Amino acid sequence: MGIFKGDLQILLYTKETEFVACREFYQVVLGQEPYYTWDESISDRGAKFRAGRGTISVLCQDHQGNPGPVNLNLEAVDVDKEFSRLNAMNNLNHINVPKTTSYGTRFFTITDPIGNRINIYHSDH
Repeated sequence: MGIFKGDLQILLYTKETEFVACREFYQVVLGQEPYYTWDESISDRGAKFRAGRGTISVLCQDHQGNPGPVNLNLEAVDVDKEFSRLNAMNNLNHINVPKTTSYGTRFFTITDPIGNRINIYHSDH
């Protein structure tokens, strides 16, 4: 057993002008209710969303440096059903349509409002 325990947290830092759009993307578009939120000021806000055994934290806080876009892999029960649901929404940026890799993983990729790439996938291994 390793030294780490508990949740894996992915921190997505936003600019003040991007926070609401990014939070709403994870809440409305991906259908995840935040389990914890705060709004101390325009420059200190956040929302935490469960994602499997981990947490996605959308944050608007002072952050040293520029973390840049990240890649997220979110496992879905039915990739094609999720693609159809998301494809029906306006203004959603799809990078590709569902496809199956040679090793059996089915996935498609979208981006959130701040450029993070999200692979929605399912794998039997």
